[in-house]
Amino acid sequence: LVFETKSDGDVTKPIVVTQDNTLRDVLNILTKTQVHRLYVVDSHKRPLGIITLTDLMETFAELKDH
Repeated sequence: LVFETKSDGDVTKPIVVTQDNTLRDVLNILTKTQVHRLYVVDSHKRPLGIITLTDLMETFAELKDH
């Protein structure tokens, strides 16, 4: 996983979720942490994918159109 470096030099750990987390969990984490992406990992902490706030907004917009 990629660690991000802030402009002040601080390094932030990526925030991760698993496939077992619900959509409600994901939305709560995004809201509380004010990040725009979460990394999905398996039980061995290997990366499986990324969920972004943009992905979620696009999905909700598509659902609304149906």
